[in-house]
Amino acid sequence: PFERGGADPFPHPVPPLSILLPHAQRMLLRTLYTLGVAYSREDIDRVRDRTDLAELAAEVTKVRRSGRSVMAVCPFHQEKTPSLSIDAARGLFHCFGCGKSGDVFQWVQETQSTDFVGALELLARRANVTLTEDPTAKRRRGRRESLVSATQIAVEFFNDQLKKSPEAGRARSYLRSRGYEGDIVDRFMLGYSPDTWDALIEHLKEHGVNTRTMEEAGLISKSRQGRPIDRFRGRLMFPIYDLRGDPVGFGARILEGDGPKYLNSPETPIYRKSNLLYGLNWAKGAIVREHEAVVVEGYTDVIAFHLADHPVAVASCGTALGNDHLDLLRRFTEKVVLAFDGDAAGANAALRGFDLAVPADIDLRV
Repeated sequence: PFERGGADPFPHPVPPLSILLPHAQRMLLRTLYTLGVAYSREDIDRVRDRTDLAELAAEVTKVRRSGRSVMAVCPFHQEKTPSLSIDAARGLFHCFGCGKSGDVFQWVQETQSTDFVGALELLARRANVTLTEDPTAKRRRGRRESLVSATQIAVEFFNDQLKKSPEAGRARSYLRSRGYEGDIVDRFMLGYSPDTWDALIEHLKEHGVNTRTMEEAGLISKSRQGRPIDRFRGRLMFPIYDLRGDPVGFGARILEGDGPKYLNSPETPIYRKSNLLYGLNWAKGAIVREHEAVVVEGYTDVIAFHLADHPVAVASCGTALGNDHLDLLRRFTEKVVLAFDGDAAGANAALRGFDLAVPADIDLRV
C-alpha cells in the first residue's frame, strides 16, 4: 500500500491501537490510562479527541497530504521516501519502515523524549484542555518540570532586569546598536544578569526554588569558598529553548571586563548542547515550508534572520556542529546550508561540517 502512486496509506481498516502496539507497551498504556495517572480517563480522551496528529507531526517532520491520505518522513529512522502513515481521524500512526506505531501520546513521548504524563500535559496545553489533578500527584511532579520551572523564572527575572535596571543600560545600548527594539527583546526574551553574586539566587528563593534545584538547572555555581553564587553576572542573556519550547539554559554574552565572550549553561538533565539548536523552536515551521535550514554561528545571527523575515536559521549552543544536530535538522528538511562567518574560524567551522557523517538524505551546502 505504500508503493509510489498508492492511493491510500490505509487501504484496509486500520488495526486498533491494541494491535498496533506491542503487548508490553499496551499494558503500560492501559495502566497509565486507568490507574497510574492522576488525571481522569475523560480528560485523557478529550485531549486525544482535540489533537490533530497530522498537524502535530508537521512540527517535527515533513508531512505530505494527498486527499485523505497523510504520509510523513519517519523521524525515528533515516529515510528519504515517506514511509510513516498517519490516520488523522483515528489519531494513529504507523511506520512501515521501522515498525514504530502508536497514538498521539506515544508520538509526543517518542519525539519529545518525555513520559506519558508529560505528553498528556503538553497536548492539553495545546488543546486548551484543563486537566484536573489530585493534590498527591501534584507533589510528585517530575524533576524535569522543576528544572524547567526554575529556568523559566530566571528567564523572566533577566528579562525584567534588562528592561528596568539602571545597571542594564549598556546592555540596552548594545541591543539598540544592532537594531533590536522592545518587540525583539520580548520575542526572544532577551535579558540581563545583574553584576552581583546572588541577585538571581535571592529571586529564586522568593519563588520557593531551593539551591539544589538551582544547581541542577545550571543557574548557580560555587565560589572558591564553596558558597553558592550566580553563574551569570553582568551579561546579556539569550534563553535557549528545546524543541517543545521549554527554556532549558542560557547563552550569556559579556559586555565589558574579563572573562569568555560567551558563557553557556553547563550540561544538565535538561540542557544537552549536542542535542540542542538555538532557534529551532521558532524556526521549525518555516524550515518545513521553505525546505531549507541555515546554520549560523551565533544567537544574534539567528535573530538577524528573523529581522530579515527569513526565520529559518539555527545555531549550535556553545559547541561545534555535530552529527546529532544534523540528525535533528533532517526531521524538517533535506537541505542544510552552513552560513558561518567569513573569517578563518568560520571557514574552518564550515570545513568541519563536511567531516561529519552526513546522513544520506541531507543536502549539505556552504
